[in-house]
Amino acid sequence: MCLSLITSTLYQPTLPPPISIDLSPVTTDVAERTYPFSANADIRALTGYPRTRMHLTFPSLLELCANVLATNDPSAKHNKALPEILRPLLERRTFYCTLPVDNECPRQAKQKTHEQTVKKVYLAKGTLVIVPQILFHQWQSEIEHHLEEGVLSVYNVEGKELPSIETLLEYDVVLIDTLRFGAEETQHRKSRGLKPSILLKARWKRIILDEGHTAQSKLTNSMTFARQLSVERRWLVSGTPTRHLQQGGETELDTMEMSTSNHPLQPSTSSENNVHHDARMVRRAWNQLELEDAYRIGRMIGGFLAAEPFKTEGGFERNVIAPLRNKEGPSFGAVRSMRYIMNGLMVKHAPKVIDLESELPPSTISNELLQFDSLQKITYNVLAALVASNVYTSGGEDMDYFLHKDNRDAFLQVVDNLHLACFWYSARDMGVQGCLDRTKSWLDRHLEADPYVREQLIEACCHLRSALDHPGWGEWMTNGVSMPLTGQSLPPLLKEAWSDSFNTKPDMVDVHSFNTLRELNQRGRTIQDLHIAGWDYRNNKLEEFQKTMAKYMEKHAKEQQKLAKAKNSSAAKAPKAAIKSNSSPAKDRPKKRKHGDMDEVDGRIEEAERNAALASMSSTEAAPDMPRPLPSVIHTTSKSAKANFVAKTILSADKDDKFVIFGDAYELGHLTEILDLLDITSTFVGSELFTRDRRKALDDFQKPEIRVCLLDLKVGARGLNLVVANRVIFLRPIWNPDVQAQAVKRVHRIGQTRPTKIHILVTEGTFEEDIAKRSSKNRSQDDEKLYSRAMIENPRFVYPERKQTETFAVRFMPTSETLSAGAVNGVSGGSRSGPFEYPRVHPPPSSTFVHDDMPHGHNSRRASTPMNEIREGDAEGKIRKRARVMFA
Repeated sequence: MCLSLITSTLYQPTLPPPISIDLSPVTTDVAERTYPFSANADIRALTGYPRTRMHLTFPSLLELCANVLATNDPSAKHNKALPEILRPLLERRTFYCTLPVDNECPRQAKQKTHEQTVKKVYLAKGTLVIVPQILFHQWQSEIEHHLEEGVLSVYNVEGKELPSIETLLEYDVVLIDTLRFGAEETQHRKSRGLKPSILLKARWKRIILDEGHTAQSKLTNSMTFARQLSVERRWLVSGTPTRHLQQGGETELDTMEMSTSNHPLQPSTSSENNVHHDARMVRRAWNQLELEDAYRIGRMIGGFLAAEPFKTEGGFERNVIAPLRNKEGPSFGAVRSMRYIMNGLMVKHAPKVIDLESELPPSTISNELLQFDSLQKITYNVLAALVASNVYTSGGEDMDYFLHKDNRDAFLQVVDNLHLACFWYSARDMGVQGCLDRTKSWLDRHLEADPYVREQLIEACCHLRSALDHPGWGEWMTNGVSMPLTGQSLPPLLKEAWSDSFNTKPDMVDVHSFNTLRELNQRGRTIQDLHIAGWDYRNNKLEEFQKTMAKYMEKHAKEQQKLAKAKNSSAAKAPKAAIKSNSSPAKDRPKKRKHGDMDEVDGRIEEAERNAALASMSSTEAAPDMPRPLPSVIHTTSKSAKANFVAKTILSADKDDKFVIFGDAYELGHLTEILDLLDITSTFVGSELFTRDRRKALDDFQKPEIRVCLLDLKVGARGLNLVVANRVIFLRPIWNPDVQAQAVKRVHRIGQTRPTKIHILVTEGTFEEDIAKRSSKNRSQDDEKLYSRAMIENPRFVYPERKQTETFAVRFMPTSETLSAGAVNGVSGGSRSGPFEYPRVHPPPSSTFVHDDMPHGHNSRRASTPMNEIREGDAEGKIRKRARVMFA
């Protein structure tokens, strides 16, 4: 729509402001330079035009006509009937001048300071298009895709200083991202010792703000600068102009003013066949959510759009919102006025109209109810027990109470931990034994406590004791970082060396260790070699974890100071930081750091030394006929129900299907490791990445060999065009249905040619079920805060669990051998599966995995700072790079 608008009005003239008291007539640069008339001489005197550039001469009739056409009808130079010899005469720039305000106040004390300088303002033919950073290159590609070459001249502003105004006047479109646009704000530039922006030297034909709902904030530099610009036409483009009034509010506005209600004092009369009520029409008061949207609309209209008469501060609130705010209901005609304003300013495409004009393939949404694995269930119940102990033993008033007004950080961390536990969570020293002792002591001292409270605390003690008695759980929480996998396919000697629960029950191996062990499974090596390598790897991992903890000690110390008020804050512990993987040599990667950061240099040197040692260990020459210590394919499954569902869904899908997976950055970090193990190519887009890295990741997803795009919901729920995919997975139910709908629209939108399937993963027995059931209602942020509080006030325990009955087949030979074998067989290295065609989901004897028709339950492990390894195929498709992102 925006491109159609620009191209259809390409040759329309840009008009000066309608109020012209302090403006000069519009003229041209040619008239300024050559015309000897008094009006032009006055302009030259006001602007200080240099005499050296004057070439005064009486214009011919042809010249005068050309000047009139250039001023009033710029499209004339594009008339096909115009002789080519006359076309250059119409190439001239139009402008007007702002004249100084007369200061006639005789009293010096009452005089106001007015700017006495004359400004030359050019009439620009171009449109300023302001887009979010993440959508900048999508706009570029859309312009290239939908327009023929040469139709529009586009100037792309990518972090560079703007050229001269004379250069910008030649372009039809100036494309700039929101942050770069905000950097042009006058006060911002003044604070940096820079002159006012070049953009202020022109009056622009149009400004378009993509994702225009951001204009509801009037305090940002970008919105402030938008109001400083001289623009003839202003457009906001948004799929969600309001949060609570659906579709911009038209439906609600039609029924909001009046409603039918029985008069409380008039009796009703009834007959045998019908009932008659003496009713009257009463006004319904607007609730707080509806008023919030009214204020939101007002800030857009009076701020960015600068629509009269609401351009002044408070104009919209005073004239429109105040009559709506009455406790008895809106004043007579107030809703009608609001509807009139919206109809006059809003160009809306109703969903039904879009569906008729562009028939999209069908989309299906399904909630996938999954069950915990036993180990995952223990972790979740331990967190719930820690919360229950805090809530019921603190009395609701102590400083250690999670819901205390001064304990907000702990409260938010607890809520986040419960969310993460539905995927995978682990934390060192959760304080289970201490919490159990405190809770038992409280029960012994409060025998007359409320029976419900005692029942809840006794149940919490049972779960805490169950966790302490479980073989391997406590050790895994202490040592483990990455998500665990079942290790029944490995010999006992290797499980003892590589498992993080080696002292109690070494039946699981984490994903990082699996990837490293796979690279060491070379011909000519022995089980004893891998056993020794496992202990060396464990020592390196421990050292790396200790260094990571030391590096962030100051940060954690500050966090602990905030949590120090809560002595029972074990449930508020942040998940552990993920260590760097040694499964492949580290690649150079961009990091947000300060210059001279020696800690990073030292860390890279030490990592290079470890990688060199690993490379020397794994580069042993071996004869092709020598056996491997382990099979080339083994079977395993993770301890996360959601991770297993995602993996099974991708492996069982058609090879042409591409997936967009929305989740928290930490969840996506763990999921990336599983996809990496299964040779499923993926790319990651998150807020932790630089803009150029996000752009590269999105560009990579367009390639056929990349099957999965992992999108952080914070940055990927709006604006992006990902119609190359046809499958969407939400790792957790989304509270706000609007956010969910916008995320789905990244895939199911105009341009989609295949049916779209959307899966929402829900853990049975947890609060996620409640959120999924409420998805049909519009839920506000206030409702979300109330529900989060209710989660803490009434913690629930989970009992359903499901043991896996199937496993994934995992390639267990070094990547270098896979790539070389693919080259020999003529297989491109773009797909990590290479020449192998092992089963996607295989049910071998004594193996476990998620069944097709069962709710999937697994234990999941979750790290607070997992390292995401994002595969990015290089230009030749032969080498697989990994961009590693550390989340602190």
